[in-house]
Amino acid sequence: MTPQTSGNIHWSVTQGVMDEATFAMKKFMSKWVTGQFGVGVVMEYRKARKDNCCPRCFEEIEDKLHVLQCPHFSAHEEWDRLVEVLQEWMLKIDTHPSLRVGISQVLWNYYDGQTDRETYISTLISGEVRRCFQSQARLGWTQFLQGFLVTDWANTQQAYYKSKGSRRTGRRWAVNLSKQLWRIIFGMWNHRNQEMFNSGLVNTLSGEELLKQAIQRELAAGLQGLLPIYSSYFRTTTRSLFSKPVEYMKQWLVIIRRGRVQSGHMYDDEIARNQTVQKWIGLSK
Repeated sequence: MTPQTSGNIHWSVTQGVMDEATFAMKKFMSKWVTGQFGVGVVMEYRKARKDNCCPRCFEEIEDKLHVLQCPHFSAHEEWDRLVEVLQEWMLKIDTHPSLRVGISQVLWNYYDGQTDRETYISTLISGEVRRCFQSQARLGWTQFLQGFLVTDWANTQQAYYKSKGSRRTGRRWAVNLSKQLWRIIFGMWNHRNQEMFNSGLVNTLSGEELLKQAIQRELAAGLQGLLPIYSSYFRTTTRSLFSKPVEYMKQWLVIIRRGRVQSGHMYDDEIARNQTVQKWIGLSK
């Protein structure tokens, strides 16, 4: 965002959205815009996760733009659903027909487009309305989704309302449009989280495979170097342990590894060299 483009932002609309949005939504969008939320690259940077790949399509790097543009079929379905909700709202609120068509085309291209996602303008849009899209395209469609709308949106819709003798205002329409766009971002983030946590992928990305490998090695070593009081922990099998919840497996490994360390054993495996996995398992603070 440059000084030239930021000067064209309808700051009154931005302020209106911030004044009216719920605290939870304002907190979410503030973190989203600044990039300080639990997307893959951030979690890896914070050493809170072993891998930063996308939990839906397993793309190697998951940043906030990938959350909105993930090519996984379920993400595609969710994006289409959210855009359809926006279309219904635009129709209900009597949005300028060309704005309805153009915004829908922009959002579909933002998800599916290959090269011009930030600057795309539908060829179906012309005249005064096209200048509105050109003004926003100079700022970018990511900024549009995040609530930074240029003044042309409210002006164009205001002129349309006036031509129909409506008492509605373009500014109110723009504030509500921004709220709808925020819901698209939140909807995609919520969908991503459901895919990740409901399927247990969060454990996979955090180091579950290393955890299981370590458990296998400990069971194979048996009581070697441990006091007899630990014998009860070895009256089990790999299959039995792996059928338990991940939290149970982590607690089991913490008890055994700490017992061996206290007896003088030194570990030099991938877990010992990876502070992120140690923290996830509970071996370090």
